Order: sequence, then structure tokens, then C-alpha cells
Amino acid sequence: MKKIYSIKLLKVLLALALVSFVIYGYSFGIIGLTPKTTGSGCYCHGSASANVTVSFSGPDTVTAGDTAVYILTITGGPLIRGGTDIAIGRGTIDTLPFSGLIKISGELTHRTPKMPSGNSVNFPFRYTAPQTSGRDTFYACGNSVNFDNSSAGDEWNFSPGKIIFVRSPLGIINNSSAVKFELHQNYPNPFNPVTNFEFRITEFGFVDISIYDILGKQIKTFVSGNLHAGIHEIRWDASNYPSGVYFYKLSTGDYSDTKKMILIK
Repeated sequence: MKKIYSIKLLKVLLALALVSFVIYGYSFGIIGLTPKTTGSGCYCHGSASANVTVSFSGPDTVTAGDTAVYILTITGGPLIRGGTDIAIGRGTIDTLPFSGLIKISGELTHRTPKMPSGNSVNFPFRYTAPQTSGRDTFYACGNSVNFDNSSAGDEWNFSPGKIIFVRSPLGIINNSSAVKFELHQNYPNPFNPVTNFEFRITEFGFVDISIYDILGKQIKTFVSGNLHAGIHEIRWDASNYPSGVYFYKLSTGDYSDTKKMILIK
């Protein structure tokens, strides 16, 4: 009788060990978790948490068929290690050397949970735009874990979908209406202490580019005057400013756009 109980106990322990492995023990990443597919997220690590920020940085516009490098950044949460699942709408995504990513069925996921550098975990990767112009979208979820062999205290979140404008080799984007002004997301973001961003105008006219703090106070103006049509790049060195959320705003006579950036020191 004792032998039978011992065998049953052993089976129970093996089952618990298997459940523990399924819930937490993946040393590699899992795909199919982003809003592109199931949208289930990193469910092994609890529910989505606003404490974790998952974001993309890189060009907002890519010529059809060309390649560009992007970075998936995870901040917040316990962040002893971080992992991700990245998917793309129309183009293709591929790993880069030493990125910590592997490619499975067209998606990218972490090879092993990655250690942070400073206050963030970064996964660089390569994107190749489709051959036809239009819009493309990045999807991702990322986890921030305490790496203590359990899921307790782990956190995760989805990234906002990043839209990429794919233009034809002639520079025409297939949108329903003409775009006279474009303000691109800064790169890198988060940053320390230098970041860059581009804006495009299609006709000569007045332009104001300024930076505001979290309270809405204007702290720096780069441009306030007439500019020629074209793509213009701004470089901001925030060495003299504290960590936090900042906003940069493009204003013209009949148009304005504002984007958020995060300084982490």
C-alpha cells in the first residue's frame, strides 16, 4: 500500500513540476502573443501592467523594399530580465547579431531572458519594407521579470502599435489625402541624454519646433520662422535637464502635432 501511495505522490510531484515549467520555465520566448494574432500577451507573467512600458524607436518612413534598424525597448517593472514577442503586419523582420532575438514563424522573440542595460532592456532588429507603398504596423508585448524562478511579481505590457509609412521609390506615400507635414518619433526613445527627430514639410512657410516639460512649460525652441520644404532633423542634448517625460511640438499656421519622449538618466 505504501508503494502505491509513493507512486501516486511521485506522479503528483512530476505533474506540478511540469505545470511550473509551462507557467514559468520557458528559457526561450513564445510567439503569437501580440495583438496581431491572439492578443493574449505574456499571460505566464500575470495581467498587463501599466508599470511596464514597451516601445519602438526607429524611422517612421521607409522606402518600399528598403531595410531599417529598429529597437524594441522595455522599461519599468522589476526588470531583472526582459523578454518580448515582436510581429509585423506586411513587411519582414529579422534578427541582428548579438540582439538576443530568434526568429520563429516570421516573428521575433527572445533567445533567453535578457539583462537590462541601465534602466531598460533593448532588442534591436532589422525591418524590410514590403514592395508596395502604404502603411505597415509593428506589434509587440514585453515582460519585465524578477527572474526568481516563479511568476510572482513579474509584470508585462503591450506596446502601442507603431505605424510605418512605406513610400514608393518616387517618394509618394499611398494615403487617401496628401500629407503636407509630418513629425516623426524621436530616436532613440527613451534616451540619455541625446535624441534626434525629423519633421517634413512640403511647402515653404512658418514653422515652430519647441520642447515642453510634463507641466506644459516651454523649455526650448529650435525653430520659429520660415523654412523651405524638405526633411529637417533636430538634435536635442538634454544633459542639463532632469529625467522625465517631455513633449516636442511642431506648429504651423494651420497644423500642429505633438509627440512624447522619455529622458532616463
